[in-house]
Amino acid sequence: ALEGVADLVIEDSAPLDQALDDPDVRYWYKAGPMFRGDVVVSGGLLQGRFVVPIEAKGGARGRVRAYVQGRAAGEAYDTDGVGSVFTQVSPGPPVTGDDEGPRITLSFASGSTTVRPDAVLRVDLQDPSGILITGHTLQNGIVVTLDENTTARVDITPSFRYQNGSHTTGTASWKLPNLAPGPHSIRVSAADNLAAGLTAAAHRSSATISIVVAESPPLHIVNAYLFPNPTESGRSS
Repeated sequence: ALEGVADLVIEDSAPLDQALDDPDVRYWYKAGPMFRGDVVVSGGLLQGRFVVPIEAKGGARGRVRAYVQGRAAGEAYDTDGVGSVFTQVSPGPPVTGDDEGPRITLSFASGSTTVRPDAVLRVDLQDPSGILITGHTLQNGIVVTLDENTTARVDITPSFRYQNGSHTTGTASWKLPNLAPGPHSIRVSAADNLAAGLTAAAHRSSATISIVVAESPPLHIVNAYLFPNPTESGRSS
């Protein structure tokens, strides 16, 4: 039996829509992802957990898609495979005890807040009810607001992935759009899977980071070493 990792995407039920100019033309519209991340494959079986969002579209066209990589016991080589299955998505009662939005942490790879114009922002999110990524409601997605310019917000929800084996913690990212040198602020908002309707605001949260963009960020020497070692003092004749 295969042992390895599966890249898993779970979607809600694709809604049946109709063309605006011809009501007789009907088609299945794009479904919303409920989970995107890696899960463990053990004994040839996938195993993991996820939270179905309250705003998920119910119906019989929910879909689970997986790309699997691993090695079967006794084999000397890796193998891979892909597959999908349709499944029923049914609404259920929301969990209790979660009355706030996700915890959001913003950082850059260097750990510094002085960055290049095209640096990549890392967005770590955690919530016991999972992170809402369906894309059905823009304000409930993972949204970046630069310098409080609310007319030019950026939806980075498609970049989000759960950590391996987790349904509560994951990471999204955003590459700075060649920002002009100087100070800037970045605010990121997100919601958990309980966000829906009139109470959605209670399940949203945001975090802000202040940065300075510089073409060449200051060089910081972390560790200095003497080379060659040992050395000998110079002599004059």
